[in-house]
Amino acid sequence: MIEVIRPNEISPPRNDLYKIMSIQNKTVTVVNYWTGWGNHKPDLQKFRIQ
Repeated sequence: MIEVIRPNEISPPRNDLYKIMSIQNKTVTVVNYWTGWGNHKPDLQKFRIQ
């Protein structure tokens, strides 16, 4: 899953890359991979489906 956000007309778009790990009941677990400069570890995030 790729999300592209452009905060305004001057700034370049920000890209977020997610890998869906699991969907259980109403909870989605994803890994967010850093696509910017520098070295950052992947971040595990959980979302609740409403």
